[in-house]
Amino acid sequence: MKDHCKSFKDISRMGIPIYTGAEIIKAIDPMSEYRLHEITPLKQFHVGSFAIMGFPLIHDVPILGFLIASGKEKLCFISDTSYCEYRFNNINYFMLECNYSSEILDQNIESGLCEPGLKKRLLETHLSLDNVIEFLKANDLKRVK
Repeated sequence: MKDHCKSFKDISRMGIPIYTGAEIIKAIDPMSEYRLHEITPLKQFHVGSFAIMGFPLIHDVPILGFLIASGKEKLCFISDTSYCEYRFNNINYFMLECNYSSEILDQNIESGLCEPGLKKRLLETHLSLDNVIEFLKANDLKRVK
């Protein structure tokens, strides 16, 4: 979980508030110097002109994706997950982290560029190119720019 919050101290020193889930807050507590705001999944909150809703994703630690709206524009942000169970309408932008292509991963393992043990973790906790394509196909893309 530390890789998901290792920069909190630096960000907080810059005066930037941090919005995160309860599990991350519990993991770093009692570091009270952070300007932490707890996100309740599937409950909208506001930061300036942005309406934001976090939604749970599947990873090896608790993590959230975000639906972010400002004016008539909507962005769906998904990172560090193997799957997203939610489907979205009227989205203008998708930001998705694609961690690997199965074919390229296998080639990199065979050539020694990648350790074989990494494959299991990637398959279980991160999005492949094929899964990103399937996720996009399952969503309403009429308004995507």
